[in-house]
Amino acid sequence: MNKTIEIKKKDSILGTYNPPPDKSISHRSIIFAAIGRGSSKIHNLLEADDCLKTVNAFKQIGIKINKVNRHYEVKGKGLFGLKPTNGVIDCGNSGTTLRLLSGLLSGQKNKYILDGDSSLQKRPMKRIISPLTMMGANIKSLRSNKRCPVLIKPAKLNSITYRMPIASAQVKSALLLANMYTDSTVKIIEKKPSRDHTEKIMKKLGFDIKIDNKIIKYKSNSSFLIPSSIYNIPGDFSQAAYFITLALLTEGSKLYIKNVNLNPTRTGFLQVVKEMGANIETVEIDKKGEPTGDLLVSYSKLHGIKINEKLIPLMIDEIPLIAVLAIKAKGITEIKSAQELRYKESDRLQVLKDNFNKLGLKIDIYSDGFKVKGPQKVKKSNILDSNNDHRMAMTFSILASLFKNKKIYISNYKSVNISYPQFFNVLKEI
Repeated sequence: MNKTIEIKKKDSILGTYNPPPDKSISHRSIIFAAIGRGSSKIHNLLEADDCLKTVNAFKQIGIKINKVNRHYEVKGKGLFGLKPTNGVIDCGNSGTTLRLLSGLLSGQKNKYILDGDSSLQKRPMKRIISPLTMMGANIKSLRSNKRCPVLIKPAKLNSITYRMPIASAQVKSALLLANMYTDSTVKIIEKKPSRDHTEKIMKKLGFDIKIDNKIIKYKSNSSFLIPSSIYNIPGDFSQAAYFITLALLTEGSKLYIKNVNLNPTRTGFLQVVKEMGANIETVEIDKKGEPTGDLLVSYSKLHGIKINEKLIPLMIDEIPLIAVLAIKAKGITEIKSAQELRYKESDRLQVLKDNFNKLGLKIDIYSDGFKVKGPQKVKKSNILDSNNDHRMAMTFSILASLFKNKKIYISNYKSVNISYPQFFNVLKEI
């Protein structure tokens, strides 16, 4: 049996919480620093497995990255300075590393192979291979089912107009990175908005990129010298959402969350919980670049809602937490158009159903969502299996923290190291 960790009920959540650095922005800061000119500094980089895979990938292709005191220094080599490697670039569990590097390396003059762990090898790559191939990239899956490993060879790229079939910041970012090597304009049309961290960094660095509603246009110039920069990474809203959930559902709680990213393309979860009746006060600090602020979260009596599907891309990682909130909320909570949960590190909808049932909790699962009627109580003790999915390990830990007189354990709990190595220590101490 896998080692397990027991999660005990919290009496109340009080004090101040500093979320870990934003994972999405950490990845992108490394990438743009590596292809910039000269030395860049990254403050507050997330030191979790996923982001360290991106760091190691760039080290493998010739970029010097060193930790100096409490920041990272990256010696950028420009757009065309990346070296070839004879070895496979190991992306581990990080879909962001694999997909964004697929776009960037498609414009290089070298051959590369990108691969990942057994979980990443199950995740779809056709969504990135198809549009990059349309741009002229010489990229293909080395497996018949369009999964990684992925082979990339040198090719001349061209711009395209691409209508996004699904909301995906990873696909969008890969196309923007590939277009740096075309000397022409890529046009990306989104059905629904997705995270815009790549666009914000590009604007800050001086790229010719324009966003009009859901249309992104980026005119590239391969002679453009990307400036060195200082990257300050705010707290990760997705990670803060676990403790927002815990504070909302634990009587007597009042939690002050500091310096968290409040980019509206990330905070659909905040809109949903407020509609459910959450008592959350927001204090804006800085609206330049990535908007950041502080949140004061207090225990709240919640009610069920039908969630607007337009919010799904703005909260995709937090959706399992909605099921936890629904267990405690009064009435029916229903969510649809969330089929993307089937293609994450695990099939998160199925994992929710299997583990809720282990505790005697009722949840109706659809092909693209779920319905929960609350409030409910845990009927039996059990071991919950995260399926080596970091988001599910954290979700089930929050769920277990809400109920007393039941012994609830989490197996495969070390998967949290992918994005939040300190999670269980924070959960214990907060």
